[in-house]
Order: sequence, then structure tokens, then C-alpha cells
Amino acid sequence: QDGGSAEFERLIDTASTPVFGVNTAGNINVWNGKIASIIGFTEGEALEKSLVKAFLVKKCHASVKDVLNDAIQGRETTVLELVFHTKSNVTRSFFMNAFKRRDVEGNVIGAVFATQGLVAFPTPQQVAAKSPEWLQKHCR
Repeated sequence: QDGGSAEFERLIDTASTPVFGVNTAGNINVWNGKIASIIGFTEGEALEKSLVKAFLVKKCHASVKDVLNDAIQGRETTVLELVFHTKSNVTRSFFMNAFKRRDVEGNVIGAVFATQGLVAFPTPQQVAAKSPEWLQKHCR
């Protein structure tokens, strides 16, 4: 492991806000302690799982896949909302930035998501009750 990778891992692990990343297939490969404490899934439980299928509210899937594809293709996104199901079956909404992640040769190998803020939705039913227009506007 090169020094840059070790430094990246230390930065992510010690971040005071939720940070996670995915590979080009959309599977989680970075999951810091802060997101683990909020969502309730440990790093071991989250790694290699599909971000969209395993953790996100269904109504946001399509727009999140678009944002993820943009990030993987090198087009970074600011201010998108991701609505997660927690282990305790509560939803949490994160306002995030999505950044491309590159290897040492400069190839895009995935995306990293860093939070801007946190909004709690008390129940999954409240998220499900949002209109399609609201979901399209706020889940992208």
C-alpha cells in the first residue's frame, strides 16, 4: 500500500462527518466510523454491498444511480440527497458531495461521498409519502 492510500484511509477513518465510497460497480469500499454510528451498519456489514440496493430508499434509486454514474465518469456532483434505511429501520437523509476517486495512474476507480449535513426523517413512511416531484428534486 502506498503512502497516499494510507493517508487517504486515515483521513476517512478520522473524519468527524459521514464519508463512504463505492467502486465503479456501485459497491461500498469505504465506510467510516461516523456513518457506521449513524446508520447502524458496521464497516464489515457494509463493505462490498450495493449502495443503492442495500441502503437507500427505493424511490431515490434511479436518480442516485445517475449521480453515481456521473461521479464515476469524472463529473462531480454537489448537493445531492441520499436517504438511507438504518439498521433500526429509521431513515436518515444526508446532503452530500460526490467526488471521483482515482488510482495512482489517474484512472477513475469509484466515487467518494462526503456529507454536508444530516436531516432525520422519523419513519420510512414519511419518506415514502413524499411526492415524486419532491423526490426527484431532493434525491438528486
